[in-house]
Amino acid sequence: MAFKKVMVVDPDLSAFEGKGVVDEKDMEVIPVANLLAARSIIGEYRPHVVILSSEIEGARDFARYVSKRTDARIVLTSPDP
Repeated sequence: MAFKKVMVVDPDLSAFEGKGVVDEKDMEVIPVANLLAARSIIGEYRPHVVILSSEIEGARDFARYVSKRTDARIVLTSPDP
C-alpha cells in the first residue's frame, strides 16, 4: 500500500493525534508550523489529507484555498471539550 501524504498544520503538531483520520503506519506526515508555510508548499507536496485546527486564525479560508487547488481531503479539528 502506498503511503498517504498528510500535511499537519499545527504549531505543536498535535492536531492529528488520536483523531483516527488515517492509520499512522500508512502515512507520511508533513509537519507545517503555520498557514503561510503551508500555502507556500502545498503545490510541491500535493498531500492527500490536510489536517488543521479550526482554532488557527484563517483556517477556514485556507481550507477553501486547498479545496480549489488540490484533491486533498481537508480535516478541521476542534479542541476536546
